[in-house]
Amino acid sequence: MRYYQEMTLLPNPEVNIHFLWSKAMQQIHLGLVEMQNVDLHIPMGLSFPRYVLNEKGGYIGDRCRLFAPDESVLAQFDAVKWLSRLSDYVHCTGIRTVPEKLTGYSTYKRVQPKTNPQRLARRYAKRHNLDLDTALNGMVKLRGEGDAVELVPPPDGGRLGGGRSKGSEVVDLASPNPNPHPLGEEAVLLNSTATGGGGTVHPTAFRYCDMPKTELGLPYIRLKSLSGGQSFCLWIEKTTAVQPVAGGFSCYGLSATATVPEF
Repeated sequence: MRYYQEMTLLPNPEVNIHFLWSKAMQQIHLGLVEMQNVDLHIPMGLSFPRYVLNEKGGYIGDRCRLFAPDESVLAQFDAVKWLSRLSDYVHCTGIRTVPEKLTGYSTYKRVQPKTNPQRLARRYAKRHNLDLDTALNGMVKLRGEGDAVELVPPPDGGRLGGGRSKGSEVVDLASPNPNPHPLGEEAVLLNSTATGGGGTVHPTAFRYCDMPKTELGLPYIRLKSLSGGQSFCLWIEKTTAVQPVAGGFSCYGLSATATVPEF
């Protein structure tokens, strides 16, 4: 990574930094999507030079740097164009050469909670041909049948307008995990009266919307899905590295393995 541009957010009493991060990152994301190659990788990566994570909490900082191996890549991306609607709130430098004296390298990767209710509900909705609102807020009943329970989608989607289901699933209660997918580890169970093999008590119903949201303690940027319209947290974890590692980045400019320089 030999070239970069730095973008600094300029909040004020009316427009806070969290709002600006949401808007700026959304625009950067849209621009990076257009830079994808055939493998859906992007030759550009982000760093957050004022990223902080300690016992008091995490902070993403007020600026980011966009790196590329060649000046032409940054010119093609054209950060000023993508951030033009935020020109009063985001200062973008010209293209600069990465200094020779570095403090090290880092990876910035996206982290997703395994028991996020929205993610689990989206999976369930896709499998049962339901809309997200139905899957998230409807009652999911577990009906006992011997040593197994049948996952029954909510009737009429559990709300007015409802949704359709392609069918039900059977979950083996004799398996080592008595609450397999789609139940998350933190699912809130509405009724626990069904008895499986060995007299073990198992849940009979739950709702994804009642599952507690997982807090990772990492800095994050709140974004909105352009496809589904729902909001989500882009949790970002920083890891330092001794040597640079080449590789592609995601459409958020993040990577679990590819590094960016720090200075």
